[in-house]
Amino acid sequence: MKETFILQEPGHYRIAAFWKESHDEVCVYHPDYFHNKIQKYKTNPLKTDDDIKHAAVTKFGVIINDEHMRKIYKSKLSCGRYFRRVWRGIFRPMNPNLNYNPIHSHRIYQSAYTNSLVASESLFLSLREIFKNIEPSTNNLNTYSHKIRELLILACTEIEASWKAVLIENSSKKESRYKTNHYFKTKDLLKLDKWSVHLKDYEHLGVLTPFKDWNETNPTRSLEWYDSYNAVKHDREGEFERANLKNLLNAMAAMHILLCAQWGPQTFHLLYENRYSPFHTNSIPDFSLADLYVADTTETFQAIMYFDDPEQFKADENPEPLFERLF
Repeated sequence: MKETFILQEPGHYRIAAFWKESHDEVCVYHPDYFHNKIQKYKTNPLKTDDDIKHAAVTKFGVIINDEHMRKIYKSKLSCGRYFRRVWRGIFRPMNPNLNYNPIHSHRIYQSAYTNSLVASESLFLSLREIFKNIEPSTNNLNTYSHKIRELLILACTEIEASWKAVLIENSSKKESRYKTNHYFKTKDLLKLDKWSVHLKDYEHLGVLTPFKDWNETNPTRSLEWYDSYNAVKHDREGEFERANLKNLLNAMAAMHILLCAQWGPQTFHLLYENRYSPFHTNSIPDFSLADLYVADTTETFQAIMYFDDPEQFKADENPEPLFERLF
């Protein structure tokens, strides 16, 4: 494993990273240098972390210097490693120059990416059709119908497909049957409770945080919309009232969030990929620099499995930098 150090220019969000490529060679990575993102430099033998830092500053001081790059984090992943279907980046939609997203979802995931978005867009369009008959207002949140029940079931099965795919891609141990207690493991990996959305044309309904109350003790019942899906799927006659607009909106919001958490928040943003969703992403997780992906010298990535060692890779809530200053 190549220990990788990652930095961020204060106030600008621009990323740089460096690592020991060999006993006397340091690599510097700067994604904003479009024609030469990765540069290698021969130096004196590198025996300690300080040797690596000093070599990086000496050879590439224009980017990595004490004046502009004040905090250094040691990456939890070696350069060129990533978790499949797990977005880890920086997204500042109003200033594209400040974004950091080294994983190109369409190129890497191909049909899995496309099929998930085709499925979700179809369901989002069906939700819009519901709005022609039921006005999305607070007075109508308890309104229930057969069509809402159908969409609730379809949305939740699509959510289950995403949960299952993330688990399969990130664990060498496969389950014969996946249940909600398995799905709960994706909450921390994808930081699902840190995402929030609202309906674009109906902001008066407020912010939706469908994963906020999800807990391990009651992994099904703590998600009211998901528990309702199970109820109306198995007992329409006894639980029909739970096939209501409120639960449908939360399920659709959860689907939007799950797709963003896998492919990135740029997926549905007007200025970027602009895939259709009736929701606007309000908030996203604020990842530590130590949790971001860094390309290797070939600018490619190799997947590793998060759940094979989750404690090692667990994202930090309030991380401390490894070094406050370079010197």
